[in-house]
Amino acid sequence: MGTTSKQPVQISRRAFLGSTAALAGAAAIGASVTGGLARADQPRDQAAEEVKINYCRGNCGANMCHWDVHVREGKVVAMKQHIHPDADPVTKGRSKGCLRGMSMMETLYNERRVKYPMRRVEGTPRGGGEWERVSWDDALGEIVQKWGGYIQQFGGKSIVRWSVYGSTVTLNSSYGSWPKLCTILGISSFLPGADQAQMFTYNQMGVKNFGCDGPSIAKNSKNIIIWGANPAECSPQEFRYMQEARDRGATLTLIDPNITATSAKVNRQLFVRPGTDSALGMAICKYIIENQLVDWEFQLRSTTAMYLVKSTDGKFLRDSDFGIPAVPNGMSNSATGIAYTTDPAFIWDNTQGKAVHIEEVTDPAFMGTFTVDVNGQPIECTTALSLLHNRCAEWTLERTAELCGITEQEIVDLANAMVDGPTIFAVSNGLGHTVYSHAVFSVSVALSALTGNFLKPGCGLAYCGVTASMPWIPVSYDQYMVPPDSKPGPVYAALKFPDIMETGKYKGEDAPIKSIVVVSANPLANTPDRQAMLKAWDQVEFTVTVDPIMTETAQFSDLVLPAAQWLEEEDASVAMFTPYTPWGEKCVEPAFEAKSDFDITRELALKFGLEQLYTKTYEQVAQEMIATSMNGLTGKEPLDVNGELVTYERLQKEKAIRVLHDEYYDPYFLMQDFRISFYLEDPRQINDYGVAIDVEKERLPFFQPPAEAWPYSVAGFEKNPLAEKYPLIFFTAHTRYRTHTTTGYNPWMLELQEGPQLHMNAKDAEVRGLGHGDLVKVFNDRGFVVVALCIDNALQPGIVNLPHGWQADQFIAGHYQDLTMRECDPFDCNDNYFDCLCEVVKYEEA
Repeated sequence: MGTTSKQPVQISRRAFLGSTAALAGAAAIGASVTGGLARADQPRDQAAEEVKINYCRGNCGANMCHWDVHVREGKVVAMKQHIHPDADPVTKGRSKGCLRGMSMMETLYNERRVKYPMRRVEGTPRGGGEWERVSWDDALGEIVQKWGGYIQQFGGKSIVRWSVYGSTVTLNSSYGSWPKLCTILGISSFLPGADQAQMFTYNQMGVKNFGCDGPSIAKNSKNIIIWGANPAECSPQEFRYMQEARDRGATLTLIDPNITATSAKVNRQLFVRPGTDSALGMAICKYIIENQLVDWEFQLRSTTAMYLVKSTDGKFLRDSDFGIPAVPNGMSNSATGIAYTTDPAFIWDNTQGKAVHIEEVTDPAFMGTFTVDVNGQPIECTTALSLLHNRCAEWTLERTAELCGITEQEIVDLANAMVDGPTIFAVSNGLGHTVYSHAVFSVSVALSALTGNFLKPGCGLAYCGVTASMPWIPVSYDQYMVPPDSKPGPVYAALKFPDIMETGKYKGEDAPIKSIVVVSANPLANTPDRQAMLKAWDQVEFTVTVDPIMTETAQFSDLVLPAAQWLEEEDASVAMFTPYTPWGEKCVEPAFEAKSDFDITRELALKFGLEQLYTKTYEQVAQEMIATSMNGLTGKEPLDVNGELVTYERLQKEKAIRVLHDEYYDPYFLMQDFRISFYLEDPRQINDYGVAIDVEKERLPFFQPPAEAWPYSVAGFEKNPLAEKYPLIFFTAHTRYRTHTTTGYNPWMLELQEGPQLHMNAKDAEVRGLGHGDLVKVFNDRGFVVVALCIDNALQPGIVNLPHGWQADQFIAGHYQDLTMRECDPFDCNDNYFDCLCEVVKYEEA
């Protein structure tokens, strides 16, 4: 551990980065920090090289690729794609990886690595870059002293944990150690808005990444619909299976307003107008229903299409309506927590002329409205499919073509491709960045269900071709030895943070936020409306960031704690996007004075006097978590593809165990009645901040133009008047070099880029007198950013794109998140990065 003198050493930002860079250079060439540099004439292989196996936690959405990590003299010197022993010699089976994952070793020895606990020098501004090194004992002591005071005066809710998806593991980061400690102390948390349009909608509908896996797509899919995604750049390790399918004869269709790297690898592309995707999906639903293209057998067997919906309350007609009690079945919705019950529903039998249970039907009515006698009261009931058809009725081919900017024939061809299965719907988060975009994901469920593209090989809804069935899940540490009477503080929607600091209230209740601890997140770089966030951040008395890297958020914090990087700790994932067990062994010791989140929270707990809740070592707990793992689909013991039990001892020996076979597809739905439902019987909002949702609207797909980014007058929808002032739609799309800001300071990735650039169509540049390479100011009423201009005719005129993943000190001036807005729909509290208008001018101060 480090020590602190009575006169703390003050370290400027330049000196801090310089000293780190010197050590990073030594580490990168395999030198021992304590033993000096190796002799230049010493053969490279003289030192013994050990190979460890770990998996990537880069959060690209298709991650958890396994790597062979080469270690020499206690330093990681190389990472190579791990070839699983059961891999096919031609395709390498499910062995995968990308250059972003390979470059993650650079995080260990990056010049931005946080080496020691660092405290902002008193009297200097946040973000000023003036630090003093302190010991772990002093740093944790300061946290305990301040948090203890806040808890005593304002309660645990006055401290907020801000975590996102930086590392989804069992013991460390935002899913294990920190939630445990925060629950015990009654600490609050922020609900992140990133990607909630997709995640919350799919989770509530029970189909998050539900379908089949990459090899099944390669072998079985006939049509692949890539909707709002660019997997050629963002998920190359999964996109290869789509390419194998295309080589076999499958048709790949891309729906995207712009030309991307994926465009060159598909059979056709629909260049839709931004923000119109849900209307496109509804038009196809209407076309499929009216042209009798519905998979009726699948509806009867696996959906709720023919369920009767009561006009009185919008819910399905069930036994409980006739006084027969519903019986809890032990399941619940992962998004809302609503408990599922055994409560059989009714459908209409045309022959019998009455409502019956599904097992009693002889002639099911899929569409229509009927009157049912419910306890002596006549109640009008309509099938869910009829309600869907009614909702989609306005979206004729003609109107939809006008709205979306495509032809009627393109819509018909897309509908026929969806019907001509097996079809996989590769739907990404790229669709979910406008205020009402969750409706796109709702309609994608309806399309998958209507066409029967579930529960068989080569079908389903998948994030760029990945299933998340989770046949092996370690029990999470967040509830381990937590007293049953412990109660965590409130969950606040992160987008409402500025409002809380302004009013001191949340949903009418006191919300005195005095301290924030950031774990596995970089919110000041990645949350919309950054200027509002910074203003709120400055009103918080005490801010702490725990991270391996001096991120933008860390730079604006009062105290920064050096966290271990994932190659420096043993852990397993709480999610699963791989057919192998996502478990990684510890490859090297934490660099400098870094500690795992497990150790940091344990030491904090001991200082809080919680010794009785932290009696076991890291190794003991890791073994227990894995020993109590289960199959997330069945709830039973986890078995490998050969039916053998997955154990901690096997993982220690085999490192990665195959738990999904190539032909895997999800066999049933973990939902009420084990059926898929495009009709939400009881829609819930992700977080109640005092604004109610429109329940009727949320039960089915809908179309509503983006709240801001709508510079069009078309198909009866008038353009946003703000477009007169700011006519350009502002995108911040992903590229092959970045996963949010995870690789934001990675020198290998930075070498391949020319810095942040604004991409603009030549037509838009010409009318503004701009040329390639000009420094430009991108701005709106919320803020601005200054970058170089890149003429790029891959973009539609009217759209500009500043690729995602940069941080404040990488821009010439301003920040791209200064332009984005916080407005959200109360259904999902989603971060709506693309719902943004702007203007661009030459930067006159250049």
